[in-house]
Amino acid sequence: KNEEILRRQRNQIDFFNSILRHDMLNGLNIITGHSEILLSELDGDKKERMETIVKWTENITDLAEKTRDILDTLSDSGGSELRAVTVGTVLQNEVQEIEGIREGVSVEIDCPPEIRVLANGLFADVVRNLLMNAVEHTRPNPVNIHVSVEKENTNVLIVVEDDGPGVSYEMKQRIFKRGEKGD
Repeated sequence: KNEEILRRQRNQIDFFNSILRHDMLNGLNIITGHSEILLSELDGDKKERMETIVKWTENITDLAEKTRDILDTLSDSGGSELRAVTVGTVLQNEVQEIEGIREGVSVEIDCPPEIRVLANGLFADVVRNLLMNAVEHTRPNPVNIHVSVEKENTNVLIVVEDDGPGVSYEMKQRIFKRGEKGD
């Protein structure tokens, strides 16, 4: 009975994934293309409104692609291709993004250049999320973040440290429960 439930759930994930992969992303690409054409023909207030449409369409496309990657990862369909990724390169790319978020953010990376992991597109999202949390939840300026990476047998350990207030004991007990949020 459990195997049948799992098979049905896997089929549902595959179905939603195919909708995202084909119909939704194709539609968003068409909207983006037409919006960019109109953007080049407009000026003033109408141009600003069209820029907002283009920006939000790109954001929704990115979200759909991330959702597709998550569904690929959760399903056994093999649609999510893992590839060797150099951890230091991903860290450098994400650090460039977050250092521009606000004044006074600096990130120091301690990562041997040869460390690689097998990952899909979600790896960069997870790294970005860790770094963003360090920036968002550390209020005094400057924000100093230290990222260290080390290999432990077949695992890679990435530690993100900041000079924020830390996480309370009570929050540590609930932090990984679904829907949990806090400072």
